[in-house]
Amino acid sequence: MPLHTNITQIELVDILLQSKLLIPGFSKAYGFFYHPVNKEISVNFITEDEDKIQELKIENSELRETIQQLRRNKSSIEWVEESQLPFERSSNFQIQREVFDEYRNYVLLLRISEGADQNRDLLYLFFKPDASNFGLKSADNKLSTEHKSIIATLIHRSLLLFQEQRRQLIKEREQFRADFGQLTEQFQTLSRENNISHQRLQGQIGQYIIELLQKEATKMGFHLQMSLEASSFIQQYQGSISSIPNAAKQAVQMAQRTQRPSEGSLLKMEDFLLKIHFSEQIPPINIGLESIADSRFIKTIQLLNRLENAAKKVQSEGKSLSGTNIGLAMDVPISAPAISDALRKHQKKIQNLCIEYPQEWTLIKKSFKPIQNVLIA
Repeated sequence: MPLHTNITQIELVDILLQSKLLIPGFSKAYGFFYHPVNKEISVNFITEDEDKIQELKIENSELRETIQQLRRNKSSIEWVEESQLPFERSSNFQIQREVFDEYRNYVLLLRISEGADQNRDLLYLFFKPDASNFGLKSADNKLSTEHKSIIATLIHRSLLLFQEQRRQLIKEREQFRADFGQLTEQFQTLSRENNISHQRLQGQIGQYIIELLQKEATKMGFHLQMSLEASSFIQQYQGSISSIPNAAKQAVQMAQRTQRPSEGSLLKMEDFLLKIHFSEQIPPINIGLESIADSRFIKTIQLLNRLENAAKKVQSEGKSLSGTNIGLAMDVPISAPAISDALRKHQKKIQNLCIEYPQEWTLIKKSFKPIQNVLIA
């Protein structure tokens, strides 16, 4: 079974680089591939002493035909003697010959794909003739036929896995870009048509972020638990849509590193983890209060905003503005005692903010008893 069909030159370069990292005793590697634009066979090669891939052209017509014959062969794996390699005798490759004269019978040929001309491209891997490189010990320190068969199979399967992972990563990246393109286009359309309010749009973005966080946590084997502060923080996001996935991934990874939960357990997402990756895009406070620069008031402002929004929702439903009803109407429902406890902790800051900004939070100041009690305390 060859490596995947229709391999590109970029993939071949990656396979050559991966071969150098993968194979103990690596000496050099050649990749022969059919160039779909030039309509000819080209060669990439790398040595143990070089990190860069070099490219050669085959000028000799006889050598080109020999390579084509090798590409038509149906065998996926072969061990060949260096004396049997047609390109080692070619003037195109003489600059490399002296270094490898000592390596005989340790050349692995993998037919790695079907090229653009439907023939399979070739990968030649050269080894140093020392069995100890593979953790093997023998009297003459040579690789036996059985050893070679096992090594060839492992290398072939490892390169198959590498290429599959590479293609899967590219596929996921392309799907991610397509998703973001559609999402961005949808948001732009909705904004142009003015069919949704700013508050609803923010809610959709916030939900999108939460879903990405949950997806990343699930992928790592955890159940995500959002704190109240984290959920509130996310609902304020007004930054670039395209930057959300990476920020979400980094936030979940940091949570895992700092908490180190066991697989399948809860991974708690706190607001301070999100601020590290999202804070540059999120305004610290709601529109209309940008002039407040003291970060000590941010959580108090967020609390008052949530209570005000919940009170408006309760009032629109014709219900009384009780602690229980307002608590249930909040974006993340909480109990009436929890509201009282939060107000008690923020009492001084609430008093200062209501004095400095009398035009804000008018409904709860007028009709919500727990706030009134705080203001007269």
